[in-house]
Amino acid sequence: MHTDLVTDFELALIGALASRFPDADSHLCNFHLAKSVWTRVQKLGLTPVYAIPQVKELLRSFIALAFLPTEEVVLGYKDIVAALDNLIRDGVIEGRYKRHIKGAYVLSEQTRETPF
Repeated sequence: MHTDLVTDFELALIGALASRFPDADSHLCNFHLAKSVWTRVQKLGLTPVYAIPQVKELLRSFIALAFLPTEEVVLGYKDIVAALDNLIRDGVIEGRYKRHIKGAYVLSEQTRETPF
């Protein structure tokens, strides 16, 4: 019997289930992924800049990465980061928000850390 496991982002639970069910396919819950993106937006004080349609679309695009084939996720992530960087450079994202966007998304790409 094939087993699919769906969890939130609790690393301890993911590890425990992987050791108990090594042949199961593990998936992360899309609701919790979307919630983590929105929580990050709020935590960084980006709620006002989220009202800008282009920014909102790009930040939501992080959630859509879950629907890409695995081999395309990194390229998709890089495309989103490049588009955010362009909005910063073009002045669409101004003031203190530049630092938050660059720190959370653009610089995380350069250091190979994930933003969430």
